[in-house]
Amino acid sequence: MSGGILHIVEVLVHQWKAIVFLVLPLSAMAYNFLPDPLELLGCCVSKYSGRGIAEGESSLCWSWDAFEAAVKRDDRRLAGGEHVGRPMTKWKARVLYTLFGHERVPFRPK
Repeated sequence: MSGGILHIVEVLVHQWKAIVFLVLPLSAMAYNFLPDPLELLGCCVSKYSGRGIAEGESSLCWSWDAFEAAVKRDDRRLAGGEHVGRPMTKWKARVLYTLFGHERVPFRPK
């Protein structure tokens, strides 16, 4: 019995790179704790290219309040029974704010 458990532990230790760098991030994306690569690309495009900015606006808002509003908006939509593809969660908002958020806009597209 202990030989089987020891073998499983040896296999897991041998494959730690795949577990840490592939399995854990993919499972975190699947359970909506981390943004997927397309969401990250969308944030880059909307922040640095100026797309999505109306004529009268100076820039998009990347403050924590905007991310928190997106979390509350998706929670309301889910509570109302509306289908939301990949809702913004608190964990995902924290990651996106850490990567892209700022209380003032450091880059203003022209």
